[in-house]
Amino acid sequence: MMEPAKRARTRGSGLALAVLLATAAPIVSTVALTPTAAGAVAPPAFTAYVANSGANSLVPVKTKSKKAGAPISLGHAPQTVAITPDGRTAYVVSRIDGKVIPVDLATGTAGTAIAVGKDPQSIAITPNGKVAYVANSGDDTVTAINLVTNTPKRRILVSQFPIDVAIAPNGKTAYVANLNAASIWPIRIANNTTETPIVLPFLPWGIVISPDGSTAYVSDNAAEIVPITLSNNSIGTAIPTGDSVYGGMAITPDGKTLFVVNSDNDLVTTIDIATKTATHQINVGDDPTSIAMMPNGRTAYVTNVNDGTVTPIAVATFTAGPAIPVGGNPLGIAITPDQAPVAQIHATDAPPGSPTPFDATGSTVAYGTITHYTWRFGDGTMARTTVPTVHHLYTASGSFTATVTETSSAGTSLTKVFTGHTMLDNGGPSARVSTVVVIPT
Repeated sequence: MMEPAKRARTRGSGLALAVLLATAAPIVSTVALTPTAAGAVAPPAFTAYVANSGANSLVPVKTKSKKAGAPISLGHAPQTVAITPDGRTAYVVSRIDGKVIPVDLATGTAGTAIAVGKDPQSIAITPNGKVAYVANSGDDTVTAINLVTNTPKRRILVSQFPIDVAIAPNGKTAYVANLNAASIWPIRIANNTTETPIVLPFLPWGIVISPDGSTAYVSDNAAEIVPITLSNNSIGTAIPTGDSVYGGMAITPDGKTLFVVNSDNDLVTTIDIATKTATHQINVGDDPTSIAMMPNGRTAYVTNVNDGTVTPIAVATFTAGPAIPVGGNPLGIAITPDQAPVAQIHATDAPPGSPTPFDATGSTVAYGTITHYTWRFGDGTMARTTVPTVHHLYTASGSFTATVTETSSAGTSLTKVFTGHTMLDNGGPSARVSTVVVIPT
């Protein structure tokens, strides 16, 4: 059942000693050891970046302290923001200037603006971080930007008033919401050509895509979210939200819950994706517009245009925390993606009949800590530990390839989590490393 809103007002829209876990594969004579050195700890928290239209700036918000940092000056009326998968660069849409501004997040400096189309509204970056797509509402085009050179590749003609763009997690297709044409236009990323439009019985405002890439969720200002099955572009049954929706949506990394911004009534509505029903309504600030999800899926952050604030929402309890002042008129928001651990492994030769020690303390991680180590010893056995060292007794002689796969405190390992605009968890092969162990007779 949907929980009732506490208040409702009408206005024009603004926009997880180590524990060994048994598995199907046997664990033989394996002991996890207390490490002599802790796993690497990097920056204290992720950072949310807010496009502040009223102050012509990009405002960093530390998600640990819940405090805003020094604003980064940009062009006129920054509208939306997306961050590269490696977390190094933010690309901010300047609507009035018709440009996209790259911002080096390590130094907090803006680079040379990139000309796009007229009245750009939204931006999305491909999962490989090579291309950005910008929806230009003023000239009915989408601009593809080469992010290696920071130059526009071409403008792609779509239809009337493209207002949002989202990219499939497989990186093959960009989907453009055309507000005035009541349609979604797919763009094949390989050659930047449009495919058959998905005609809608409503006017689309925003679009996000499930982490598994199966479904696009499109917001309809008639107080509903409409799912589209992307394998055949079929339109599903609309999900009522209880209030008009003007774009802002975010999906938890596990793909279970959709958060939807209801601007008119200062609410965020949550939708259980399995049951396709609205479950909670959460009071936020004045005229909420955009929402971004933390890589660990624990908190969502909502921009409130008229308050000049950002509201954090605890995902586990569906409750809003104290608003964070950011000034001006905050519109778009994006959070730095989590990065895969960079695994290292060392094995020390052991005498026959003695356990072989394995050590992964040299591993590093960009944010937080490494919390899980999955060991496969090459003899059909494995172990899972929460510390980076372990001993394993081989019961036969021979040459064995041992492997460790690591998981960060945000849940990032080998797999990427992407929902359309900015990467959540930039998993990759660096989370796994192998070494050869020779056991003498």
